[in-house]
Amino acid sequence: LNPDMASLRASVAAFRPFLEKDLRERHGIEPLAMYVYPAQVLFCKQPLTRLADLAGRRIRVSSTGQADFVEALGGTPLRIQFAQIPSNLEAGHTDCAITGSSSGHTLGLHRVTQHLYPFPVTWGLAIFGANKTAWERLPADLRQLLGRELPRLEERIWTAAESDTAQGLACSTGARGCKLPSKGRMTLHPLSSEDERLRLAILKTTVLPRWLQRCSMDCAQLWNSTLGAARGMALPER
Repeated sequence: LNPDMASLRASVAAFRPFLEKDLRERHGIEPLAMYVYPAQVLFCKQPLTRLADLAGRRIRVSSTGQADFVEALGGTPLRIQFAQIPSNLEAGHTDCAITGSSSGHTLGLHRVTQHLYPFPVTWGLAIFGANKTAWERLPADLRQLLGRELPRLEERIWTAAESDTAQGLACSTGARGCKLPSKGRMTLHPLSSEDERLRLAILKTTVLPRWLQRCSMDCAQLWNSTLGAARGMALPER
């Protein structure tokens, strides 16, 4: 759904009003900030020049949505804990891993894989919130201070996530822009327009329909009134 940071920002802007209202009314949580982690990309042992090359490969995933995406490409998704990714790759149990571009470099995946495909399969999002009752008991001036400063912190985190995404790619490939002491020699394969079309096709034919099957009766309507309207992707309502 979100091939770049600009798309992700648009998606969050479309869904955030519903999410914040739901957190307050159903869960008693006062949402204070939403932040993002660097893009989840593909680290592979064998050459990877397009998404179709993943067919037949065993690929580490960290979510159901990622698993649906990999299966649609003809790959085999495997749930493996983050710390165990390098040993599984070295032992030959997996061929590729989907993980953060920055965290993958920190974990040392540039030492056990040779090919890096910068396609953002997913992004990690997190909510920073407070118990609503406890929040309302805070002094008004403190709430005003937090309400003013936390959005600024949020924006800095988003900017850092975009920078860290690029830094992870640069350091794993040994590019001149790397600011970390450890540099890899991975081959970075450019994205193709063919993969952009394939991404959208898989999203519409596999990822969204499977998500809808797992979700509640109202999910199609919710999607259509938020993300679907913003991104031009309507789902059939039951």
